[in-house]
Amino acid sequence: MSDVSCEEVRDALHLGHIPLPPALLAHVEGCAECSLLLADDAALGKALGAEREALEADVPPWAGVEALVLEEVGWRAWLRSRPNPVRLLLAGAAFSVVTALGLRHLRPDIALVPPLELGALLSVFGLAGGMAAVRALPVLGARPKRVPSEVILAAALGVPAVAAFLRTATTLGPAAEAGTFARQAWSCFSYGLLLSVPLLAVLWLLDRGAGPRSRVLQGAAAAGLAANAALTLHCSNGSSAHLCVGHATIGVALAAVAALVMRRRQD
Repeated sequence: MSDVSCEEVRDALHLGHIPLPPALLAHVEGCAECSLLLADDAALGKALGAEREALEADVPPWAGVEALVLEEVGWRAWLRSRPNPVRLLLAGAAFSVVTALGLRHLRPDIALVPPLELGALLSVFGLAGGMAAVRALPVLGARPKRVPSEVILAAALGVPAVAAFLRTATTLGPAAEAGTFARQAWSCFSYGLLLSVPLLAVLWLLDRGAGPRSRVLQGAAAAGLAANAALTLHCSNGSSAHLCVGHATIGVALAAVAALVMRRRQD
């Protein structure tokens, strides 16, 4: 258990030591009160660090800090202040819930799908989704990960497309005409988007607003993988073209929307 006290964390922030040293960061992860100081890109912590400048300028040091504190109250602030393992556990539970939604209308050919193939697909989607979720809920000041975020994001967005060519076709019939193909692909795409909403909501609630902007894209990719896992249990169409267009594009579309929203906020 860490011997670091809350006072030491506040002293470090007061001196402008951002990012915090590893020892202090370990304390912050297990302390709800100190976690609030690092929320929203360490807004409160930076306010503490500016206290000395405020004193020299004859400005009340806490002017504006109270407003920031008031913003960090309520159930969402409580969720964001949970230790990172708890936040990741909640995100994992939401991923599992989205996947389980595919059981509501189970594919009619489920008995024909090799159990090993089904388990492998769900495991790959879950593993890639978990890696993306870790990057979607970063810890401010943590050491850089060994695997670059760009690699994780590319894998999370690309895994569903690769999996589309590795599946065993079960009830796949003759190639559908263009209109039928488009309707089937749109049906799975829109249904997958709907299924991804619970995970997107949980990631938004847990997001502390700190860390690289790519975390939002990672969250979108994780939601797309959860939707693909659910559709694996729901959709019996084994056509690679259908899987690429109707399933694999979900994460890409969510990431594109997230990128557009972030760009508009920057302008």
